[in-house]
Amino acid sequence: MIPELLREIVTKGESLNVEFKGEEKAALSDSALVEAVICLANRSGVEPGWLLVGVEDDSRITGSRPRHSGEKTDTYRVSALIANRTRPSLACRVEIVEIDGLPVLVVEVPTSRTPVSTPEGKYQRRAIGGKGKPECMPYLFPEMLARQADRGIQNYSALVVPDARWEDLDPLEFERFRRMIRESRGRSDAALAELPDQEIAKALGAVEANHEVSAVRVLGLLLFGREDAILSHRNS
Repeated sequence: MIPELLREIVTKGESLNVEFKGEEKAALSDSALVEAVICLANRSGVEPGWLLVGVEDDSRITGSRPRHSGEKTDTYRVSALIANRTRPSLACRVEIVEIDGLPVLVVEVPTSRTPVSTPEGKYQRRAIGGKGKPECMPYLFPEMLARQADRGIQNYSALVVPDARWEDLDPLEFERFRRMIRESRGRSDAALAELPDQEIAKALGAVEANHEVSAVRVLGLLLFGREDAILSHRNS
């Protein structure tokens, strides 16, 4: 990154794509650096994210502190630190850019297609907080699923419904399904209409099963679920 572009980013202030971490009062720990990278990786959008170490929250450039021996920062070691402490591993571009004689540690963070965490399983995301400003917030499991579905990565209908059982599916719904096939007059797979209930469910991917049904998917409840079962599992 050239100094002119860095100065332009700093002038615009923090955003969903940009986070400042000042070291005027204390050095930024490795853990805090990695968590800030994870937060940016889990943001929405496709534009590059930037972690700028050595820039205060008020946009003052105070410089980043040396992170390694010899009073210097080894950018390759910072890249390795990030890769080793993120799950899945993140590859970030790291460089030192000087402005007015002060070094700024610049970490370019790509948006991850899958949720990223620390090795301990801590998930955070970059979002607008309660004060109307960008901040790192807990990344909750339902939010991860919704984001995966929006990107076409996660098929919501294929998710297993916790605690749902084969008994939650209504035999009458299977009969309605067979009747719909027969009435389509060849426009559907007529062979499905001749299969037992479990075989129909397996063929459609509505359940997980080998010899016996081990789990019911969202699709199974939507197609064949009893009304009371759908209501009881709607928050699962």
